[in-house]
Amino acid sequence: MHAQQYVEKIIKDKIVELFGIEPEKTHNLRVLLASVIPDGYDIDLDLMLKAGILSDYYVATKYLDYAVLSEITVESAEEAYQWSLEIVSFVDSIHRGEDSRIFVRQS
Repeated sequence: MHAQQYVEKIIKDKIVELFGIEPEKTHNLRVLLASVIPDGYDIDLDLMLKAGILSDYYVATKYLDYAVLSEITVESAEEAYQWSLEIVSFVDSIHRGEDSRIFVRQS
């Protein structure tokens, strides 16, 4: 849950930074990620899959009857933490250029 919340808050902050608007009221990380990805940029599908799984984990902690494909273990929690760092690193690489276009800074 905390890994998902960390990513959610970072993405919502990026939305405010880039667009100056109130972020959509959703916990779905895939939806939020899609809103900050620059036009024409092909995001890594693996990153979107990880964002979706983190969203599922969050929903499962809030709604106990929500089915998660597998039981959350210490290992899966550690994996979720690593995924959150990976997604946040990607979001941190998104910027607005001097020409006002949004781009992904390559490392």
